[in-house]
Amino acid sequence: SVTARQLLFYMLIHNVRSREQIFADFWPELSAQKAKTSFHTTKFRLNRALGMDAIDFDGQLYTLHPDLQVWFDVASFRASLSAWRGTQDVDALERATALYSGDFLTDCYSDWCGVEREALRMQCIEALEALAERLLGRRQYRRAVHALRQALTLDPNREAFHQQLMRAYALSGERSTALAQYERCVTQLREGLDATPSKTTVQLYRRIL
Repeated sequence: SVTARQLLFYMLIHNVRSREQIFADFWPELSAQKAKTSFHTTKFRLNRALGMDAIDFDGQLYTLHPDLQVWFDVASFRASLSAWRGTQDVDALERATALYSGDFLTDCYSDWCGVEREALRMQCIEALEALAERLLGRRQYRRAVHALRQALTLDPNREAFHQQLMRAYALSGERSTALAQYERCVTQLREGLDATPSKTTVQLYRRIL
């Protein structure tokens, strides 16, 4: 079921949870007894789908069974971000952003999903911003273009991303594409924020002309 799938992702993210935390996050409107019934039904469906008891209980806390082996893109994404923070390895940063293929659990409307979804989105935006800056500094303009285009899918109103993308296109010899990006920036700011480009963006456009 959808809820069983969401419970698996929930435990993959949190790893250790109390019964009260699970009930509050999944069935906040139900009484404790009804939430308990819903939880055990959901857990049964998850176990049946996976062919094993996926969640352990030690009398106080629930954890994922140690024999459960799954690849989880969120865990890999965050591990790559941690590797970059420790080493400043741009390749690790690029691996992290490549793992972000869309928003987390878009079919889940619970508060815990929304919090996690927004946190992951912001982490990816920040990672793409750092990646683009480093790639531009290394004159790796085409890789920077790729990062900035991804960044704009996540935050299309971020004018700084439009500026960097214009610069990346211009420096890679794609002057007409850089100018077209300015026009896209104008349109996006007008439609998204009812605003016009800043003086910095206009000056950049004039330098590229």
